[in-house]
Amino acid sequence: MFSGHDHVFFKSVHDGITYWLSGGAGAPTDASPTEGGYQHFVYFTVNGPEVSAVVLQPWRLFTQVGPVAANGSCSAVISNYNHDPLPVCAELPTGLKPEEVVAEVTWTYKGKTTPLAFTLVPSQSPGVLTLRAIVPKNRAATFTIRPRNVEK
Repeated sequence: MFSGHDHVFFKSVHDGITYWLSGGAGAPTDASPTEGGYQHFVYFTVNGPEVSAVVLQPWRLFTQVGPVAANGSCSAVISNYNHDPLPVCAELPTGLKPEEVVAEVTWTYKGKTTPLAFTLVPSQSPGVLTLRAIVPKNRAATFTIRPRNVEK
């Protein structure tokens, strides 16, 4: 069950039915942040009978794309400071073709780098390669593309 109007976020389950109240897209909120009164929007994914949701706060997602090197290498950092893991796409303007690159997505915490699963997806922009991955909550991930003949 979905509802809006009240300027808060609230989710509960009663008698096996999940109730969503989302009204944080711009107007002043009707409650304190601990009671759901914060600016937000909800990203829903429906897969058959399964529904999942990620609550996003607009000021908690940051992207920085680095410069493209002469050889076409490029990287981006996407920081997800939301309360849920977040599926994102990083568009890297490398000028290279998918078959010419090695790509990776990682996140680092306390000196330990962990690879993330990713997909190289078709881009609508010429000369741009797009990587899709799920960035863990409260973490930043580095998306990197480099020519096959270039070492790390």
